[in-house]
Amino acid sequence: MELLLGASVFLIGLVCPLLGLLISAPVSFLYNKGHQLIIIIFILLLGYISFFYAPREVDDMSRYMAYMQTINAANVFDYLYKLYSAPFSVQGLNASEWPGSGIVLYFVSKYSSYRVLSATTLVITYASRLVVMKKNYLESKSHDWLKYFLWMIAIFISLQPYLVISGFRWYLSLSVLMITTYFEIHNGFKLRYFWFYILAASFHPAAFIFLFLRIISLMFSTNKHDKKVAQGVIALAVVVSMIEYNRIIKMIVNYFNDFLVYTRSSTDLRKIDNLLYFIILIVILITIIELKRQANFLPILNYLLIIVIFNMLLIDFSVFSRIVQFTIPTSVIILSKVSFLRKKLYWWELLIPVSIIMLSVLNLIIVHYASFPPLLEPLKDILLNPIWSK
Repeated sequence: MELLLGASVFLIGLVCPLLGLLISAPVSFLYNKGHQLIIIIFILLLGYISFFYAPREVDDMSRYMAYMQTINAANVFDYLYKLYSAPFSVQGLNASEWPGSGIVLYFVSKYSSYRVLSATTLVITYASRLVVMKKNYLESKSHDWLKYFLWMIAIFISLQPYLVISGFRWYLSLSVLMITTYFEIHNGFKLRYFWFYILAASFHPAAFIFLFLRIISLMFSTNKHDKKVAQGVIALAVVVSMIEYNRIIKMIVNYFNDFLVYTRSSTDLRKIDNLLYFIILIVILITIIELKRQANFLPILNYLLIIVIFNMLLIDFSVFSRIVQFTIPTSVIILSKVSFLRKKLYWWELLIPVSIIMLSVLNLIIVHYASFPPLLEPLKDILLNPIWSK
């Protein structure tokens, strides 16, 4: 039945994307049973709209397009060789610091276009949140429709599409971290998950911050296995640092300088926005502390606690708004899992998602220029005409 419904919605979306969205969106957010296929179709239709994104000169994507025009390599191995034998920078972009994204840009420049990159980034970003949230709900065997609806809307609307399709490196990195968080919720931290953090860092080096915070959380864990894993990762890092001392020091200096760029003071509008997010983080912090007092709390709450505190300490700096783009969805994924496992409805299960929804809507209205991208064609033409006509 689900496959038949999914195929029907898919065909409708091909003929008229608007109708496909109008059908798939309610099913995705209002129907709390199966239908993961419908969510995927909904995300693909959103990706189709982002395929018509028209970058402005100030957008990050414009810099990536300029970078791709300078790529001159016979194959990907030749590209990587040139990347590290003679590193080059284009408009401040140096792919030797984020090789994963560099490889993506190589293949896009060789076989595709920025439009496919933007659309794919949006699809992966929404999938790493909505599909993970749906799986969290279904695996918990919960039947509380209100919880499902609030958490799904909160994680969906907290994204600003314009930022996603313009800054692919950051959001591909976050998507890997979101998926890793899902695995850790169910299985705890495994040593093999360490490589997911490395993969995320290959897209954007800021992922090293979250790896560092994750190791700290493991060191404070009451689980002996977690402490041994943390000690093993630290030992590995020490060995690598000793072998590649000069390269590691240079890399750390470069990453630190990049971080300093985001420590300037925020604008007045951003300060108000940050203050509202700070209040939400306080509520999340109180919730975590309350949950940790209980015997059956999820071990990953230690990690979330450290992330939230770290984010709050950056309130006076512009980097706060960057880190919160990870903290909020991670909080939603972890706390929603706790919520779905509970039969009763507690105050924080309403307050946190509703607060995120209200602030996100406010952001979409006030900072609309950072939420909705300029398009190559009128939106009505994109939504009303068959996909194959484009």
